[in-house]
Amino acid sequence: MTSSSRNNRLVLAGLLALAAATVVVVFVMMNADDDEPTAPTPAESQHKPAPLTAWQASDDARTVDVRVDDATGPTLQLEGADPITLTPTLISPRAMSFEWTSWEVHRGQDHTLVVGEGSAGKATLSATWSFFDGNPQAHLALAITALPAAHLADEITLAVSFPSGELALVSTSQADAAVSGPAGVALPATWRGGEQTLTYSNFSGPRVSKDDSTNTLQFELWQKAGSRQDIDWSDCIEAPADLTVDLELDLTVTVGSRATVSRWPLPNAQEAVLVPVFDVASHHPDAQVAQGVAKYADRWLWRARTLLYGHSSPEDPRYGTGGLLGHGLGGTLVVPETFVADEAIQQLAAELEGTHAELAPRSAVVEGYTGSSRLVSSPSCSKLIELSRAGVPAVITGSSNDAALADIGFNTGPPGLTTTVGPVQLDGSRKTLLAQGMSPESLEPIWKSGQTATFVTPFVATRNPLIGAFKEGLLVPERDGHWTVAPEVAGAMTNLELWREETPLLVTSLGAAAGHAERMRGVRWWWSEKGEVELYNPHGEPLHGATFKVWPSETGGSSTTLHLKPGRNSLDVGAPTGEEREGLEPPGPVDWQFAGGQSAD
Repeated sequence: MTSSSRNNRLVLAGLLALAAATVVVVFVMMNADDDEPTAPTPAESQHKPAPLTAWQASDDARTVDVRVDDATGPTLQLEGADPITLTPTLISPRAMSFEWTSWEVHRGQDHTLVVGEGSAGKATLSATWSFFDGNPQAHLALAITALPAAHLADEITLAVSFPSGELALVSTSQADAAVSGPAGVALPATWRGGEQTLTYSNFSGPRVSKDDSTNTLQFELWQKAGSRQDIDWSDCIEAPADLTVDLELDLTVTVGSRATVSRWPLPNAQEAVLVPVFDVASHHPDAQVAQGVAKYADRWLWRARTLLYGHSSPEDPRYGTGGLLGHGLGGTLVVPETFVADEAIQQLAAELEGTHAELAPRSAVVEGYTGSSRLVSSPSCSKLIELSRAGVPAVITGSSNDAALADIGFNTGPPGLTTTVGPVQLDGSRKTLLAQGMSPESLEPIWKSGQTATFVTPFVATRNPLIGAFKEGLLVPERDGHWTVAPEVAGAMTNLELWREETPLLVTSLGAAAGHAERMRGVRWWWSEKGEVELYNPHGEPLHGATFKVWPSETGGSSTTLHLKPGRNSLDVGAPTGEEREGLEPPGPVDWQFAGGQSAD
């Protein structure tokens, strides 16, 4: 491969790449007298097993037969149920399919790897199933390498078919109002056939659905491009052959699971999210509103500090006690394209890292503004790839003029590809902003339905009382060029802050929300033999605000929210009193028995 070809390659990093390139942090306490790890088998040097552990042999372990077919890979045979092919097949795009050329069985000291190789059109396939002795959880890591970027104009969906039995999704079978909430969280799914149960979890894509007419579970890796008309996909469709993407999928199948667990994309158990975007006023369609814009970088910087901190001067005692951050809120402030290179503005952007606010350039510039979003009007497919390479967490695209805020969600594709969002465009009046964007009455439906909503409104502030934009200003001028927040806006922020004390709705920036969701998507969980939930974190840094949801086995039960507390290495699914919660028992051990396939021992 030439150097230019490598540079045209977008690697959508997922669990495999992270596990191979970074230090793996497993949230499990290891005893000092644990056995030394054994040397890796030849298969493990190329195909890493999932970071699971073997369970002790038990007379109560159920026997599970796994037959490995050269064409389809491992097939599960449960007592009293028809065989189930474990590896998903590709159902979209229809012009391409998975063609497996070989499946090999590699046996280690306490585990078995089933490794497949094949192709999908011009792309190459590799899959590794990890089975650990006694452990009822089998994990799949599947990679589609060098997929032509033209397929980003298609929907990329995989499916698992079941000959019989019933399928259930947590999002439709439980009573929690928020389980179908924040877009991009793939909640667990279950299959039940007679006395047998399988749970599918840890899916690294944005959504799991079911099709009762074909009795299939469908795993979406990439949303259909046609659903985002504001993105120009033509340059990827017409792209040269060496412009490719790598897609990676992770999935865990648990035999006999009762309770289901999922990572939550929002921090600190927030149930919904609102992202206010304050755009450059000159781009608003209302000519009167468009006049309320700063003409110089230093003037815009003072305005930005005021909206964020309550006053334009850091030396003023009111600075930090008001504004978005002073009220525990957040949002995205769009930087005018002509001011993007200003050093003082870039310094403020750096100061906001780790908060719920950000400065987002109104351009596709990739330098600076680490961790911040971008606002790009009518972005192209190739531009999204370029921004993804630069680590941009999210891109704000075209907006709509819907009358009410809607659940736009995050266009969450494969790991590593930047999120795209098309916010609702408000009319630019201060009255509308306060009524639709800051009023608890208008935001309560978003919280109750667990939505991910965002709106864009112009950042209006002018010192000229003779123009129409003055009465729509979010700030009011003071002497010596300084500013403070308009009383009506400050009152709305205070009211929203008080309402949020009892309401888990997060008001944050697009970059912060998308960044946390992406970090959580890399996290995996598994049941331990002791009945705890062990966590796998590939990022090599602490997970601040990590939240998980646990659903009991009985349909209609409500979820339990669990936080990863500082200093803890696992989640305790028991009640605070130490008593077990009914329906939250972990699965029992199994005895894997393998047959068929090409033995690589």
